[in-house]
Amino acid sequence: MMLYWRFAWRELRQRPSRPILTLLSIVIGVGAVVAVTISAGTTHRAFDQIFKTVAGRAQLEVSVPIGTSFDEKVLAKVRDVPGVQTAVPIMQRWTKLEVRHEGSKPKRYTITAIGVDPAIDRKVHDYEITAGEPLPTDPKAESGVLLDSNFAKNQKIEVGDPVSFSTRQSGFVETHVIGLYKSNDVASGGAGSPMYLPLIAVQDSWDSLGLIDKAQIATVPGTDDKAVQKAIAAVLPNGVSVQPPPTHSAMAEETSLSTQQGMSMAQGFSLLVAVFIITNTFLINVTQRRRQIGIMRAIGATRAQISEMMYREALLMGIVGTVLGSLLGIAAAHFLTVAMGTLYETELPPVKLSFYPFLIGAACGLGISLVAAILPSRKASHLSPLEAMRDVLPEEIEGVQWWLTASGVTIIAICSVLVALSIAGYISMIHTVWATILMLAGCVLLMPIALKPMCKFAMFFLRRILPVEGKLAQLQLLRHRSRTTLTVGVVFIAAATGIGLANSVIDNVNDVRSWYHKAIVADYILRASEPNMATGTSPDL
Repeated sequence: MMLYWRFAWRELRQRPSRPILTLLSIVIGVGAVVAVTISAGTTHRAFDQIFKTVAGRAQLEVSVPIGTSFDEKVLAKVRDVPGVQTAVPIMQRWTKLEVRHEGSKPKRYTITAIGVDPAIDRKVHDYEITAGEPLPTDPKAESGVLLDSNFAKNQKIEVGDPVSFSTRQSGFVETHVIGLYKSNDVASGGAGSPMYLPLIAVQDSWDSLGLIDKAQIATVPGTDDKAVQKAIAAVLPNGVSVQPPPTHSAMAEETSLSTQQGMSMAQGFSLLVAVFIITNTFLINVTQRRRQIGIMRAIGATRAQISEMMYREALLMGIVGTVLGSLLGIAAAHFLTVAMGTLYETELPPVKLSFYPFLIGAACGLGISLVAAILPSRKASHLSPLEAMRDVLPEEIEGVQWWLTASGVTIIAICSVLVALSIAGYISMIHTVWATILMLAGCVLLMPIALKPMCKFAMFFLRRILPVEGKLAQLQLLRHRSRTTLTVGVVFIAAATGIGLANSVIDNVNDVRSWYHKAIVADYILRASEPNMATGTSPDL
């Protein structure tokens, strides 16, 4: 067993330029796959944060027309619906918050008071306590209010300070600041930096015991939200409806889907380019070593020994190339993320490393290296000493293997059907990405058939400029069909990748800008406080 490794290592040392080129092809392929995969994950997290920031963690919302409320006992039926993870009651009221500091006049601020159930509210509202204590879960315990830490800092409010808030029914209600929080979303009340209180306190202060304005529902991961929505609607009384939160708009979902498709296309293209680059390099490597392999066969090397030696070289190249390519991918992912952030005119989250990109990179480097060595190894093992002494193999002159052509036709036919079904709406559009990429691979498999007509077409333009050189080039390309097909395939896939990714990025940027301009229609906003993200309303000035 060690003998094969020794042969492989000696071959790499004696002719360093050839293995260096092969290694570079693996490094570039793995680096591209790892970089795009990491960048795709970063971009996906960025959009996920954007839409969660706007829409929160809730997938559905039970509500009534603005200005009305409904019985909170309805939530008992909602929680029993299969697929519902939690249902959080909410009561929201505009109020005046009065802050008193010693030696100065009381100051009043228009703010939103949001009544929540402290025991379960954090399951849909993403915020953390930065000072003081959270709202008590015991409804009988003495409580106060939670204020946004930035708001409190700007107004010089600290934990324990006495404050009061206005209600139409009871006038100003005295309380104190129990804690400060930092919000990770604005979906908590759709009012910027709201003031959190226990639900019972808001109900009592506004004389609405037993009533709520809405309830935000988190569904069990993996469930069909539309099916859950339909089941909830069946148990709701008249006048109460259930729908996705207003900020979970179709426009946002389309933007997210477009980004997901673009990143999937980038991953698929980078993987496809890696396959053809590595395969092409291995095939050229074996073709250049035909005489050496022929001599080894002449002195007694068996076909199995030749094949195993080739696979050992491929495995060694794959391991080293995967390690180096992964390191290159990490560095490239950083610059790619910065570039994507520049295109989107925002700052994307920092690169977060996980095992998934490196598993994909390992599958690309090791897997493709071994798969790419199959055809060269088969050619090398079946090479007789007499054939090795010739400049050209007979099968490379005679034509194309029928199974490659059949595979190309089959792939194109199947992928065309998938694209048609996707366009018609029968399957998800995300399947179109991989179908399109595989269709390009199918086109490459058909290139040997079109190689001769394409060469003649190229010679039509080169005939007057380079008559002799062009003719020699044409003969050389047709003489080595397999190698020429793979080389042309690499250029073809690279060009298609560049055009496809460019259009995908431009489309994604336009989608994000469209979503932004439709979500925020004004150039400047004059308001007393942050508007409700769901309705667009804000308190009067």
